[in-house]
Amino acid sequence: MFAKERAKIKINFRPLVVVFLSLMFGIVSARKLYSGDGVYIALTAIVLVATTAYCIVKKKYVPILLVVIFCFGGHGLYFASLSHFMGKEYSDATISARVCEVDCNDDYTYLRLENMVADGDKVSGAIIYVRGAEEGDFSVGDSIVCTGDLEHIKLFEIGKFNSTYYRNKVAYQMHADISTFTIVKGNPHLDESARAKIKEILLENMSEKTAGVAYAVLTGGKDEIDSEVNDVYRSAGIVHLITVSGLHITFLSGLIAWILKKLRVNRFVNFSIITIILLLYSYICGFAPSVVRATIMGICFNLSLVFGREYDGLNSLSVAGILTLLISPLTAYDVGFQMSYACVGTIMLIARPMAELFRKFLPRSVAGTLAVSVAAQIGVLPFLASFFSTFNLLSVFANLLIIPFFGVLFPLLVVLMVVTLLIPPIAPILKVGEWGFTAIEYVARFFAGTNAKINLIPFDAIVTTLIFAATVTISYYVLTNARIKWIIVAAITLMMGTYMMIRPNLYSDRASVGIYENHASTSLVLKTESGEVLVVGFDKNNTKYYLSAIGESKVDYVISPVDYLSDYYGAKVILDSEGFAGSIKYSIDNGIYTFEFDGHKILFTNLSKSGYNCSRIEQVLSSDKYDFVYAKNYDVTGTYFLANSLSGGDYSLSSGSFNFNLANKRVRSID
Repeated sequence: MFAKERAKIKINFRPLVVVFLSLMFGIVSARKLYSGDGVYIALTAIVLVATTAYCIVKKKYVPILLVVIFCFGGHGLYFASLSHFMGKEYSDATISARVCEVDCNDDYTYLRLENMVADGDKVSGAIIYVRGAEEGDFSVGDSIVCTGDLEHIKLFEIGKFNSTYYRNKVAYQMHADISTFTIVKGNPHLDESARAKIKEILLENMSEKTAGVAYAVLTGGKDEIDSEVNDVYRSAGIVHLITVSGLHITFLSGLIAWILKKLRVNRFVNFSIITIILLLYSYICGFAPSVVRATIMGICFNLSLVFGREYDGLNSLSVAGILTLLISPLTAYDVGFQMSYACVGTIMLIARPMAELFRKFLPRSVAGTLAVSVAAQIGVLPFLASFFSTFNLLSVFANLLIIPFFGVLFPLLVVLMVVTLLIPPIAPILKVGEWGFTAIEYVARFFAGTNAKINLIPFDAIVTTLIFAATVTISYYVLTNARIKWIIVAAITLMMGTYMMIRPNLYSDRASVGIYENHASTSLVLKTESGEVLVVGFDKNNTKYYLSAIGESKVDYVISPVDYLSDYYGAKVILDSEGFAGSIKYSIDNGIYTFEFDGHKILFTNLSKSGYNCSRIEQVLSSDKYDFVYAKNYDVTGTYFLANSLSGGDYSLSSGSFNFNLANKRVRSID
């Protein structure tokens, strides 16, 4: 009987969906496959074998052709895009460029440059950290000429993709003194002027804290958001409100459509006006991936209305994804892009079947809203686990309360801003928007302050793929009876649970030393055979990404001047200059750290090779034998030395972040 039922399983095949997923998988997997990552090698093999088996059974060979062509096409796009950020470096170069972003703090002025020429060569943009500058020295639109050394930035660090650099085509960084600059005042572009004007109006008519939130809601720019407010929104599970995405585009399109309907505009003019406004809004928002996706889908939806065709959400989502990846391939690594598409895709896959389930005991309107909220949370769960570590179990209910209210507040804010731009004297009316955001913040603080938050173990590609497979099975795109669907979902859940139980033993590097290196500093992670983790010198964000990259989710001890590492991970802060951190014996002497655990001895220091520092390192090294030495810019013969293009002993890396297994002396790059 079961064999007969199984034969009835059919998949609603969508070529555009297969093309998008294959292209994205090809781009994302290229970096891992060619570095020998076992997880991605296994995952690629599983995808190819499963697709081939399906094609043979169904005698349909188009899917496997699409998968192979676009997967390997994605590999090519990855390397072609990466080469754009791997040009030559410049020493003592004369640089001319246009300033497109300025940010000042107590230590330096940050500039982002475009239209840059270095020693006569047209090159990608750069960020420059300017010493000695004062506020007002630079403005957006200025042209500058300066001299200095252009170094490559890293698009990938400890498994984290710097989407801001990529989106803004920033390939270089430089440190310079204000005395080397010649500045010619210029004018900002239309989008820059629009954002600046919106920010100015909001700051003049709202409190600074609320203005930052309103600015993010309208433009996607988060530079004005108070960090504490941002944490509240994230903890409550409503951070998507301050990231311009499909929710905002939907409300904006609805507002415009309602106005045009009242004006009795015909459908062709309606489509043209909505399309122009959405494209203009995307331009003002800097063509962020989530905005581009929502805009393309919105245009597809309105196009279906014009021609009287049924709207296909999955196909329009795929079209948006394909266009984005063809134009900007490495956007596939952008967490915002991944979350946006996973969230919307999951809603389209399982919101309807979940709504039908909820309608059995809830009113129709509540069931539909709840289904969308739950589906969205499932879609972003792998990313919350990997990048944000915690999940608020009550976030579904927070969204149920806040989103309907936001559906009124956002269109109102748009209308008030447009009216204020046209009639400046009525700007104080924006206070209405401030009251609305204050109300949202109160609700968010309530949910953020509950004890319903759980810590999540980072999900890897295999777990994420299994979750996606389960959602596809539940959806109406897999055509079979409910009994078989639940059997398949149960099998997938069992596979996922089994894999997550054995994963620590497969991938964890016990008794290891981890190094995280960037342009500003070098930091250390020690792991003992029993699983204790000690961190030296990380901030919260870097620790989070590094631990995710090496398969850990906790910190037991921290030697760092930053106390919030203790608050964030519950780690014990080490204050004494010597002693024991659990089973790890440590000593700190003028910036030289020595550790002993599991029969291994480690030396770590950021001190450069000069004078007293050099003699102190030599003295420490001569007193004992060490299994691992990291001494930046200091050559140590006969030890396992890994740092800054200097080799010594049996193992070396040029630079970057890596993990070194003390037992088998295996080096694994984390960049």
